[in-house]
Order: sequence, then C-alpha cells, then structure tokens
Amino acid sequence: MIRLRAQQLINPDFTDVKDVVAWMGAIQAQQPRMAKLALGIRTRGATMQHIKQALDRGEILRTHVLRPTWHYVSPSDIRWMLKLSCNRLKSAYASLMKGHGLTITEQMYDTANQHIYDMLSGGKSLTKQQITERIAEKGLPSDTIFMNRFLENAECEALICSGPEAGNTHTYMLLDERVAPMPLPTKDEALSKLARNYFRSHAPATLDDFCWWSGLSMKEARLGVEIIEKELQKVAFNDKTYLLHESSSIDIKEKESFIFLPAYDEYIIAYKYRGDVLQASHNSKAFTNNGIFFPLILQNGRATGNWKITLTRRNIAINTSYFDNDAPTDLSAAEEKARQEYAEKERQLNLAVDVVFVSHSSDVNDFGSRNATVVFKIVNKSDKDITGIKGIGVFYDKFGDEIYSSGLKIDFKDINGVLAQGAEYEYTGGTRINQFIDEEVKFATSSTADLKFEYRPEVVLFKDGTSIEAKTSNQKF
Repeated sequence: MIRLRAQQLINPDFTDVKDVVAWMGAIQAQQPRMAKLALGIRTRGATMQHIKQALDRGEILRTHVLRPTWHYVSPSDIRWMLKLSCNRLKSAYASLMKGHGLTITEQMYDTANQHIYDMLSGGKSLTKQQITERIAEKGLPSDTIFMNRFLENAECEALICSGPEAGNTHTYMLLDERVAPMPLPTKDEALSKLARNYFRSHAPATLDDFCWWSGLSMKEARLGVEIIEKELQKVAFNDKTYLLHESSSIDIKEKESFIFLPAYDEYIIAYKYRGDVLQASHNSKAFTNNGIFFPLILQNGRATGNWKITLTRRNIAINTSYFDNDAPTDLSAAEEKARQEYAEKERQLNLAVDVVFVSHSSDVNDFGSRNATVVFKIVNKSDKDITGIKGIGVFYDKFGDEIYSSGLKIDFKDINGVLAQGAEYEYTGGTRINQFIDEEVKFATSSTADLKFEYRPEVVLFKDGTSIEAKTSNQKF
C-alpha cells in the first residue's frame, strides 16, 4: 500500500499532470497511449485532453533519457538528467550499431546535428518522417537504424526534445526554443536529486532497484543514496533492505483497490526485483524476455491478471484474464463497476453525437508518399451546443474485417467553434498512409462503397463547460 500511495495510484495528490511527472522524476513512455493513461490514473480529474495540452505546451517533455528508451520528464529536469545519462546512452547506441555491423562517425553526427538544427530553427516542429526526408536530401544515411541514432544522439546532446503532437505523431523541436537554458547542478547534486525523485515516488525500493531504474552505475547510484541518507529509512523485509523516503505515507488505512495498470507502467518496470507485486510464475504473463511489458490488473497492489481494450463493431470491450483462471469473488464487483462506468459514458456519448463517413480519396505526392482525404458528417443530437468532439474512427472492408482505425478530433473552428443543437457539419480530414502497411494501403485504395465505418466517441465538449468523457484515442485525421 505504501508503494501504491508513493506512486500516486491511490489517493493521488495532484490535479495537474506536470506535477505528477515532476513527482515521479521520469515516467517510461515508449507507448504514448499507455504512457498517457499512466499519467491519467495518477492525476485527479485528468483527461487525455489535459495530458495532450501539457505535452503540446511543453509542460511535459518526451525524450530518451536515463535508459535508452522514451520517458516523460519535466522541463526543469531534462537538462541535468541528460547530462547525467548522456555518456551511458551514447555507449548503448554505439553497441546497437556495432551489433548491426554499422558505425556512425562523430563527423556524421555533427553534420546531422547541424542539419537538424537548421530545419527546426525558428520554433518549427517536425515529425521523424519529415526530418528523415530532409536528411536524405542532404546525402546522409536515412534508413531507420541511422535515423534512430541521429535523433537519439541529438536528444542526448540536448539539441532537441519533443514538440507539439501532430495528430498522434511525435514531433521534435529545438530544446533551447522549448526550454530556456538554466544553470546545471554539479554531478553530486544531480545524483542526489535523481535519488530523491526516485525514492519519494517509488518507495519502498532497494538500491538495486534505483540502479536499474536510473541507468546509473552501482557506484553512482550508491553515492546518490548516500548523499540523501538522512532522508531515508532502512527497512528489512524478505532478506532485502528497502529504503523509505521521509515523505512516504506509512499510516495508510487498508482498503480494497482495483486498478487497470497500463503497459510499461512505473509500478512494474521501475524495479529490478518485482516479486513483491508479481508472483514469479506469472512473469511471462506480465513481460517478455526482450522487454515487452503488458497491461496488468492490480488487486490491492499485486498483479492478478491482464486486461486489454478491444474495439468491436458495437462497443469498446474491456477483456480480462486472470493468472489463476478465475477472478476472486471480492474482485468481481470492482471489475463490474469499472465496466459499467465505461458502458454508461459510452452510451451518453452515442446519444450526444453522430459521425457519419461520407467519402474518401487518396493520392501520391511528388515524394512517393500516399495521403488519404476523408469526409465525415457530424450531427449534434444533444440538447446543447457542442464545441468539440474526439473519438476513434474504425474502417472495415466489405467482409467486415477491420483494416484501419484512427483518432478523430474536431473543434469546429471554421464555424466559430460551435456546432449548434440539432445542426450538421461536414468535416474533411487528411492522413498520411504508410505504404508498408497493407491494411492502410487497402483502406486508401478501396472504393468508398466497399468500406464500412464505425465511430467510437470518447469526448464531447459542450459550450456550457460540461463534457462527457470515456476513453482516449490515437489521432490522425
């Protein structure tokens, strides 16, 4: 229960997602949708729109730091965290290249950095694909493995960070244009800050846990802990020495908790030893040997099963499976309550708005990329004016097999931001088609008559300030 509380998974303290990120120190974020959910369940009253706004405004940044993977971090922390972890990250990237029999010289990195700086300078934000196309024009290698290293190196050297999302796509901006330069702490100060961030938000935890999470050497991790030693209390449990931060809430009233934990959540991934919350025989159902972590069901802080959201023709289904094949009876009520809440919100959303697929077309640009244009009709069925909608659009082929899905977010800005009660609105959106994904190509090249469409609403915003919210989506249109 102490760890649940420290992780803000029960009785969360914060109403702003940026404060949650600052509290946690860093939140693993390679799957944006799951990472946003991880923020949402730790923030009182947060919606996916709040999280997107925080990302777009630069109140939260997404970059590679600590370990060679994506994390959400605070603007005030990003520079010293990068400096602390940069050398180790570069070493890891070099090893990856060596494993492919490839090398990138310092001159190539410098050249790539200069090109990236030039194309982003002036407050611009570009997607990886856009940067890749321009790098290719400059004659540098631009296949995936080289571009990953160029961009990761630019992040590591504090040249770039995340920009506003383009639909559901990550973008890059210059860090100096996103976050004002600031004095950096000494290495010892940085080590102590990182240790404090970790133990206040992840305790009880061990020194090994901190070393794993931070990516630090054991010597560096131990030094960080020693510097804040007066803030920590040692607790022996199951032949291990755990550290509690002085801010830890230890007097917590026991109560039943049931949590749908996202994939790659800090509650599981941030510890070297996971036996406190996950039975070893169930490890393969929680994560794979190559580092893929699955969504989990938590009962009173322990992992008891898996869950996933399935988008069907008629609803959003929350499918669960339990490690011991049958859910405990005392958990069934909590799970059913969660299901009913989602179902009721979905029903209200469906009563408020209709989204009808009208037509689509596609074309190939001068660079060989295919784009699709889609026309929808939006109908306000509610008794109030609507200022925005968001949801998932799912397309099926003529046999009823799903071939494409995307997020749809509309703010009615070309009709003064309001879709009046009973009114209709025609919206035209566009999305880039990945030519290497057969289903996307099939969607783009099929005739409109051969496509079936299902809209799954997630958010409806009303002019009077109220809203109905259910789930979140990726967004392309």
